[in-house]
Amino acid sequence: MPLDLISRKLVLLVEDEPLIAHYIEDLLRKAGACVITAGYLDTALSMSAHPDLSAAVVDLRLAADSAIPILRRLVHRGIPFVVHTGYAADAVQREWPSVPIVQKPAAHGEIVEALARSLSDRHERPLSESKRERGFCCAT
Repeated sequence: MPLDLISRKLVLLVEDEPLIAHYIEDLLRKAGACVITAGYLDTALSMSAHPDLSAAVVDLRLAADSAIPILRRLVHRGIPFVVHTGYAADAVQREWPSVPIVQKPAAHGEIVEALARSLSDRHERPLSESKRERGFCCAT
């Protein structure tokens, strides 16, 4: 799957385990993505409204909270996402059967490949130069 689908895209990573978040963020950045990370439900809901958001990788369970409200917001906005979880994802499969679900622990590159597949139907342009200059995109 061409990783240029991820390059220069703003990706929201929702993960409450710092080591896992760091690992996934590193994978996404190496694939060329610009990454914003949230570890709490409220923060993730706020970040999911970012106007330049292109995609998301969401842990289904955030401490005692479910990430379903985040997924609903992403669907409402038309933002593709991947669910990354160590739990059963029956509710996700019932409500959104085409959403990629990557079980923890994920094989190296599995999340990036799933995200690229979820973006493959979308033909978004990379962030404009002016948006990158304003800090909306990381340097690659």
